[in-house]
Amino acid sequence: MGFFNPALLWFALGGAVPIIIHLLHRQKFKRMRWAAMEFLLRALQKTRKRMQLENLLLLLLRVLIMVLLALAIARPFFREAPVEALGDSDTHHFFVIDQSYSMAYKRAQHTSLDVAKRAALKVLQDIRPSEQDRFSILPLSSYPEPILVNSNRKERLQTAINELRPSDFGTSVYATMQSLRNLLESPEIRNRDRRIYLFTDLQRSGWILRDDQEAKKFSELLKALSKKENTRFYLYDAGTSDAFNHAIVDLRANDRVITTKRTTRFTASIHNFSSIPRPAVNVGFYVNDTLVKTEPTVLPPNATTQVNFEYDFAEAAPHLVKVAIDPDYLDVDDSRYLSVDVKSALKALVIDGEPKDNPKDSETFAFVLALDPGRQGVFFSVDVKTVELFNAEGLDGYDFLVLANVQSLTSDRIDKVESFVRRGGGLFLTLGSKVDKVSFNEFLWKKGAGLSPAQLDEITGDAPGGGIERGTERRISRFALGHPMFRTFQKRTMAALYDLVFYKYYKVKEFDPDRVLASLDDNFNSPLFLEKPFDEGKVILLTSTIDHEWNAGIQAHPPFLPLMWDLCRYLSARPTARRNLFVGDLVNLDLPVEAYQPPFILETPTEGSVTLPASTPEKDQKFFRLFYPSRTKSDDPKAFKNEGVRNAGKYRLTRNAAREEEKLVAYFAVNVGPREATPEEIQAAEGNLERITKEEIQTRYPDFKVEFRGEKKDGAQEIDVSPPPASGLWKYLMYFLVGFLLLESGLACLFGRGKQ
Repeated sequence: MGFFNPALLWFALGGAVPIIIHLLHRQKFKRMRWAAMEFLLRALQKTRKRMQLENLLLLLLRVLIMVLLALAIARPFFREAPVEALGDSDTHHFFVIDQSYSMAYKRAQHTSLDVAKRAALKVLQDIRPSEQDRFSILPLSSYPEPILVNSNRKERLQTAINELRPSDFGTSVYATMQSLRNLLESPEIRNRDRRIYLFTDLQRSGWILRDDQEAKKFSELLKALSKKENTRFYLYDAGTSDAFNHAIVDLRANDRVITTKRTTRFTASIHNFSSIPRPAVNVGFYVNDTLVKTEPTVLPPNATTQVNFEYDFAEAAPHLVKVAIDPDYLDVDDSRYLSVDVKSALKALVIDGEPKDNPKDSETFAFVLALDPGRQGVFFSVDVKTVELFNAEGLDGYDFLVLANVQSLTSDRIDKVESFVRRGGGLFLTLGSKVDKVSFNEFLWKKGAGLSPAQLDEITGDAPGGGIERGTERRISRFALGHPMFRTFQKRTMAALYDLVFYKYYKVKEFDPDRVLASLDDNFNSPLFLEKPFDEGKVILLTSTIDHEWNAGIQAHPPFLPLMWDLCRYLSARPTARRNLFVGDLVNLDLPVEAYQPPFILETPTEGSVTLPASTPEKDQKFFRLFYPSRTKSDDPKAFKNEGVRNAGKYRLTRNAAREEEKLVAYFAVNVGPREATPEEIQAAEGNLERITKEEIQTRYPDFKVEFRGEKKDGAQEIDVSPPPASGLWKYLMYFLVGFLLLESGLACLFGRGKQ
């Protein structure tokens, strides 16, 4: 038994007051014998025992009334044992402890995880296990990998709990319950009594599901877990009610391709999750760990603020950009990284399918002139080859490939082109009179499985100089506004795109209408530009030519140059997802064999330098494949489980090279969420410390039978792990108190009348 107000138990000493009064008022007399008194004494002897019993009963009632009054105001309650099954219990105890990065929230030198660990150790201390009892520890996070399973030693559990540290993962009650269910259904645990103790900060985002379907599955999962009679859940609240946080939720370069000869703008998005504005927060911009600029910024409450920085890169190499803000009580999301690959110029390999003795008459003359007018390789470095000289080797040295009016390619060369595009390369296909339609459809379209976005049909229109009339020229009638290929042609400059004139083109079929980037103004809205994603790369098909044979004077039209620039810059933009990762993602990189040789060293923020094993290239493969964390081949599917990178920060990949400037291979930027800076993703981020109430948990998940056992009081650093007391016991004591008062009054009146 315990008391809410144990100090008031001193009032129980008031039970001695009636006894003291009785002792003080005892009659003192001298013994004198005389006749009349002897008569009264004989009469008193007959009623003395009855009067003593009456007085004793009243005295006991009055003492009991005082004691009951003291107990009632002290508010007693009965404590349950934290674990019902003691002794020979055969119980499995699961300690599910929140290890998400919100548990690193630190006030007064104590994190929320510190509070949860102390509470878990107290609960563990109260357990008196039998030889059959077992213990397990499971983290409550988005990657709930068991820490300790099926141990019969409390000492191991204590050590494991003490060694817990906040991870950089987010919270997912759904994922944790799935992992817990798998453990509960194992043969060695299935028939035992199960006690699950949840220690968490009750962060709302961890309990809210992504969609109705996932919410339904989660509800069914909780129902299945709770309906088992041998399973009980206890929840301990280790969170802080007034927690606040601000976080960098996004960092991106505004240019898809970064070169040394252009100023690059970066935009950082900072969200203030609290209802209090944050004035003069310093936002620092770093390049390769060097502070470039600090920008004081005001963060409005519950809003996202964007801060822009500009930088001119002097060296063509991998670089790491970082933005950091003044630290708060949760510092893991106060910085964000971005890996960028800076180029001196974009490298293009152009295959001319119709070369001529006079270069101006060649298929690609106008195109190359648009990209590199002075042939200096300032922004685009263009290599032009004929089909005969193109063996599809060394494609990884280029950013994109152009096949211009190429009649056909052998299957082995097409396989190499496909491999290049799959790994992130860009491909621009243009048509013309040399193209073999049958070969194109067989090797490039492949019934929709090849590189081409569409199947070629028939040529339509008339070439210039063939007696054409004014009505045969075609213009762009519609295009994908907002697509990077049409970056120049927005708002006021949109009309300029309609000045481009096309006379002859292929009709196509079997294409995805959503992948049509631009259409012509004929009766069928024939596609002019089509796009197809191909694994990590992309392909754009022009259904006409880029020379004057089909389209007279195309290079003389002002929109042609910026259109080709934007198109080629878009094709050059390699996907950055492999180098800009999130906690839980796998580092996965392919490196050309001709350019790199092992060993490869990865410098990590927590594990120091790690040597990455480079897989031996398989048949027809021309690249090494690197993984971190390292993976090995196995027939067991579980061996391929993507555990991913566990810590946010900077990862630097180097190789064995003679010169220092050649050692750097790549930077990897690993961040915590959100992955996208949308309002929905931001609100669901781990940095949003808004809490879910116990009442809301019970309302949202009525089938989840959980007992709320402890919570942290405001300002306290400990959780009261006591079971919820029977706090209504004082009411019954008051009922007894009133009853005894009435009984005492009634008996006093009754006994008094008898004496009269």
